[in-house]
Amino acid sequence: MMMARAHLKILISSLLALSLTSASALTLEGTLNPKTPSGMRVGLFTLGPSGKPALEVVSSAVRDGKFSLLLPNTPLEARFLGQLTPDAVSWSGVVGVIKVTGTPKFGELRFFSYSDTNSNAKRDSGETLSETLAQLGRSSLVLLYLDGPSKVNADKGFEVSLKAGWNALSIEAGRTVKGTVLERINNLELNAL
Repeated sequence: MMMARAHLKILISSLLALSLTSASALTLEGTLNPKTPSGMRVGLFTLGPSGKPALEVVSSAVRDGKFSLLLPNTPLEARFLGQLTPDAVSWSGVVGVIKVTGTPKFGELRFFSYSDTNSNAKRDSGETLSETLAQLGRSSLVLLYLDGPSKVNADKGFEVSLKAGWNALSIEAGRTVKGTVLERINNLELNAL
């Protein structure tokens, strides 16, 4: 009887962990502009030390100008993480004196599009990447992975609490700068640069 209870506790703990993991998945859906030929893909890439794309984390085919991406629940590799400091915050609209609470390591992802010439559903070295600008209406989008929670404050009233794991940060700049962490994005517009 005791062994059955122990197994039941393990099973319940495992199911709870799986449900929490699934709840933290981040889905991004939207359109790629301008309209593109068939065979195009949109991918999220880490950046290397030189600022060039390094690792394709996830990608999606573009069909009729639309895409859907699901970020994996796995942590970003340690080699793509750096310390989140005020100097590391280079997000559009976030200006002035920047304060970071906590000492997490973080990595940022950028959107790129490419023509999947051999139809293998991943980028190969011969396929040229085009950086794309991510917009949510009047807001810009920053995709971050953090290994611990943090709070970031800056001038013009910017304040955002980031959780450990993936964060989709919408930044709307005006007289004030508003930061919002989103759980799901349905109306993302990517514009090829």
